[in-house]
Amino acid sequence: MELEVKNPVNAQVGDTVILSFKTSRMLWLSFFIYVFPIMAMIAGAVLGDRLAAAFHGEPSAYAAGCGFFAFFIALGIIKLKEHQVRKTGGYLPVIVGIKKKADLIRPDR
Repeated sequence: MELEVKNPVNAQVGDTVILSFKTSRMLWLSFFIYVFPIMAMIAGAVLGDRLAAAFHGEPSAYAAGCGFFAFFIALGIIKLKEHQVRKTGGYLPVIVGIKKKADLIRPDR
């Protein structure tokens, strides 16, 4: 498995390492990626239902249209945040130790 991580212990390719990842960050990312778009879609649907009453339109159509619009806006926000997070590296796991160093001499196969 390949994974982008911070490497303050200077681990080398082939080393077996110990990773650390803050649980609170993992929970926040999970919420942001999975729950936020669904909440936005529900809020958009409720708003669409209210707009339908105000404009004498079909409530189901307004709810669906606004719900999907809010869902895609939420996905756009997630994409923008992803670019910001990648620049800072704040959500990357960190190598906290080397469990086993890689063999320097590789046997012929």
